[in-house]
Amino acid sequence: MVRRNCHLAIIPVQIAMFLSGCGGEKNQAVERTAAVPVKGKVSLKGKPMTQGSISFEPIDGGREAHGTIGADGTFSLSTFKADDGAIRGSHRIAVKASGGGKKDLVPLKYQSYSSSGIEIEVSDGKTDYPIDLK
Repeated sequence: MVRRNCHLAIIPVQIAMFLSGCGGEKNQAVERTAAVPVKGKVSLKGKPMTQGSISFEPIDGGREAHGTIGADGTFSLSTFKADDGAIRGSHRIAVKASGGGKKDLVPLKYQSYSSSGIEIEVSDGKTDYPIDLK
């Protein structure tokens, strides 16, 4: 008789675990549909950067978007798959690039979300986001 009650006590725990797992998948699916195309050009003191990487961090949480800066300064962001963009909302920006000998080509200020001072609102209808580092 004691064994039977023990098994019954486990059922609510299993149900709770099942339901919490389903919510996470749903949130990921919603977040994936929220990605909108984001491209642009990064310049430093008015001149296009020729290498490096750029990252967008959602201020309200969520998955970051990353892109590689091309030889002409252009980038395209990826969040869940190649070139899908970034999730909608406000983002902080970080840009990194180094030359030979590990010399930073970007001022330290712009290499961190917290110190760059650059915030961008990603929204529907806009795909071009130029970034000019002073």
